[in-house]
Amino acid sequence: MLNGMVRWGPWVGLTGLLTMLVGLVWDLRLHRLSPESTAHEGVLAPENPGHHLFAAGLALLVVAFCLFLVGQLREGRYGAAARLALAGALATVAGTASLALLMGVSVGEHQHAEAVAEHSQDGHGAQVAIAPEAHRHDPAPDRSSALPGVHHPHGTGIAITAQELLTAADVLQRVRETARRYEDVKAAEAEGYRMTTRTFLYHYVNPRYYLDNRVLDTERIESLVYARGPDGNLKLVGVMFMARPDQTAPDFGGPLTGWHIHDNLCINPATWMVVGLADSPDRCPTGSVHVVTGEMLHVWLVDTPAGAFADSEEVIPYLAQMGYRVR
Repeated sequence: MLNGMVRWGPWVGLTGLLTMLVGLVWDLRLHRLSPESTAHEGVLAPENPGHHLFAAGLALLVVAFCLFLVGQLREGRYGAAARLALAGALATVAGTASLALLMGVSVGEHQHAEAVAEHSQDGHGAQVAIAPEAHRHDPAPDRSSALPGVHHPHGTGIAITAQELLTAADVLQRVRETARRYEDVKAAEAEGYRMTTRTFLYHYVNPRYYLDNRVLDTERIESLVYARGPDGNLKLVGVMFMARPDQTAPDFGGPLTGWHIHDNLCINPATWMVVGLADSPDRCPTGSVHVVTGEMLHVWLVDTPAGAFADSEEVIPYLAQMGYRVR
């Protein structure tokens, strides 16, 4: 049986090489189609099949090499020193491969756990989150009590006023009511929305609403956000309010509603499609223009631990866990 396995060694190696190449191509395609969802992925990311194919191909190559060494040992044409060196090489390769596999799985699980912990709910099940430095508001300072015997096991929380909380909740409710008419993407297209991004998230912008000098009008939302659901159809998962660069976005929700900007978009002016990312105009693809956007705010219709007003990169990992996909 061992002789038969040794004879299959070259084919195992060829299969491993092809599997690695397929995994590499798959991984590169995912990074190209959805850079925001793959920017912070860990080792052997569960949501990236390319990583697993690459690891499987590497494992097959290791097996093929080990079979080659076994075949050389069984032929008996080497002296004692050479046979000892081959046996040592076999043990080293097998041991190192096993250690690398265990470390890869361990690091991947650790990074996944950290990502979930960062976006998990607080002790009271709160569903609001603040994006990092891109947001207008900094997190509230540490407010640990100076009174003896007083402890805050649930953390410091976010400092907001009652009015900010009520206004944010009102905007969210009105957005949910308006969004019902756009659940079918064809209805959105009929109203003038056009696709501007097609990665993991599909942003549709209505140029008429963007240029109408109204900001935070829940009846004339500038952008709709779709994602491809488990059934393959586009599902409305959120909206995005957009202010022009010459406008000031309303600060209606305090730290709950952090507006953000993009200063690296390359846009086709004829179609409004984002065709690339670049930090300067001379790096944008031919036919596109470098754009610094006005302030924008996502409002999510799908509940995730990231919160109703989180940035897209915070929400995408949870959408992936819920079965949303690139294609």
